[in-house]
Amino acid sequence: MCVFLSACLTMVSTRVFVSADGRTPRLDPNSANPWIVMFHDFRMAILTEAEQPYPEHPDRFDVFLQVVSSESFSSGRHYWEVDVSSSHSYDIGICLNSMRRKGEGNESQLGMNPKSWTLMKHENIYSTWHNKQSTHLSVSGNPERFGFLLDFEEGELTCFGDSRVLHVFRGNFTKPVKPVIGVYDYYGSLVTGGGLTSPQLSPYSTRAK
Repeated sequence: MCVFLSACLTMVSTRVFVSADGRTPRLDPNSANPWIVMFHDFRMAILTEAEQPYPEHPDRFDVFLQVVSSESFSSGRHYWEVDVSSSHSYDIGICLNSMRRKGEGNESQLGMNPKSWTLMKHENIYSTWHNKQSTHLSVSGNPERFGFLLDFEEGELTCFGDSRVLHVFRGNFTKPVKPVIGVYDYYGSLVTGGGLTSPQLSPYSTRAK
């Protein structure tokens, strides 16, 4: 779905984070980079060509084109999906609430610090990133949807796509995390789907093969 709202808006949009239990966490307007505008009750983010006059806020990403969910996860299992069929370049995953939001350094860029875990597509190459360490993903074609299963107590974030498990991040989550996205192109959209099933009913295995 492409969105044209005014001459200054691009087609890059993201409506994200429908969880398996039926909740749809909203994007946090206080975290959105000033080049990102949110619509549809804070469920869609659009990359613009005009900087927005947002008020200063300590949670706002002021350099990187990123925005987090308003909802934090500190226990349990959570599953959400993102439709990427119309987008060419993005980061999607999770980050700690305490990830830095200001400046150009690695500490505020997704995947480049110990506080974020993401799946990236760039120049038709898929990879996962955490703490500046990348893993190349062998992905056939261009999946239209990616799923994420967070098991907080087990310290696992499982990335689904291409009808299988693509990658499992394993660590030790001791502080709350948030779903997060980075939008980087002007030619597509990222959209969530509805009707998600719980992970145990998913056709995907929860272990990488």
